[in-house]
Amino acid sequence: MSAPTATPTAPADTVSSGVGVGRIGEVARRRGRGLRVLVLFGILFALAQLPDPAGYLGTDSGAKGAALEAMQRNGGFDPDLGYWAAAADPDARFHPFRGTVVTDDGRYVDVPTLPLLLVAEPLYAAGGMRLALAVPVAGAVAAAAAVAALAARLAPASAAAGARRRAFWITGLGSPVTVYALDPWEHTWGVALMVAGVVLVLDARRPEVPVPARLVRAAGAGLAFGVAATLRQEALVYGLVAGCVLLAALVRSGRRRVLAAAGAVMAGTTLLVLVANAALEEAVLGSLVRA
Repeated sequence: MSAPTATPTAPADTVSSGVGVGRIGEVARRRGRGLRVLVLFGILFALAQLPDPAGYLGTDSGAKGAALEAMQRNGGFDPDLGYWAAAADPDARFHPFRGTVVTDDGRYVDVPTLPLLLVAEPLYAAGGMRLALAVPVAGAVAAAAAVAALAARLAPASAAAGARRRAFWITGLGSPVTVYALDPWEHTWGVALMVAGVVLVLDARRPEVPVPARLVRAAGAGLAFGVAATLRQEALVYGLVAGCVLLAALVRSGRRRVLAAAGAVMAGTTLLVLVANAALEEAVLGSLVRA
């Protein structure tokens, strides 16, 4: 009778060296992504400095420039544009800025999105529109990173790294996001947040993800779509569709309790953001303008 053969095992130093190599590779990948973020930000910010800051690509962005200038003139976060013909046209029907509304306290404001103005105002005060363009440029970089993350999740594992890199550069330098970065538009951040919400929904529907982590991702998706909706109202439609996809996946898995919890968390987080934005408009503008 022959003696049992022992199963060979890898030496401890071999296992530890493999783990070390894996960690080094992950650090290198993260550094590479960080370097790409910095390079893309530098390229887009340089491109944003080329146009005349007194000109804009659209009426919405021109209104934001006027609001930022009004804040400097009025002091603080007061975007009151004023109106020389207020006595003859109190409802601002013929105001030069076509989106102007009259607030409850009699101010004339054209504010397509308040959060963007509040973030850009300190930069505008420090360096004018050229420096304030760092906000949409940062949004474009965030959008490129979000699309890259989405591409990596949709591609086969063997091609994920290449898909991530291509999606990052194409989004950052070869898509409408590139144009959005050159003007004080909210579009770049709207795209970034909506795509980030989709990525979180995809992660939340994965069966191997523990329930607490699923709920955290559902909350993150609700937060992303909620903030995006304060910038671009169509984000609510995308959020609804993404939420339905998440719920459908959970229904198929038979996780009814998780389904109810994830839906409530995602919807509740979005609602909280919208309520907070309404309160912000009341505090800064004196009435609801976009909420």
